[in-house]
Amino acid sequence: EKFSITPQEASRIIHNAGGKVVLAHPVCYKYEDGIDEANIKKLIVDMNADGIEANYLYVDSNNRLINEIDKWNQIAEKLNVFTTIGSDFHAYDKHHPTIGFTNIKININEEQLSKIFQGLKI
Repeated sequence: EKFSITPQEASRIIHNAGGKVVLAHPVCYKYEDGIDEANIKKLIVDMNADGIEANYLYVDSNNRLINEIDKWNQIAEKLNVFTTIGSDFHAYDKHHPTIGFTNIKININEEQLSKIFQGLKI
């Protein structure tokens, strides 16, 4: 049987299991779901997210590249959450190779890596 839970409930389950909660590709919520930036930030806070997938290139249904990487990295910094990089592959869109990005350089520094791994049993 399939059922749904809220992001807040999912976050509690993940944290109780010792995991880290990352809000995937927040840029998509704006363009696919019509959620404004203020409500995305509220969701990050309400679900007690540890990080956000700020480093993600969004390609809309018209194959238009939307790069909000800098904006979401700044938001992550203000909210004191770490950032991750999206490297998933969905379609040949001329912007993404089968993994990663094309012509975009992204670095995760040691401080960010420390935040990601802090408290995990690895």
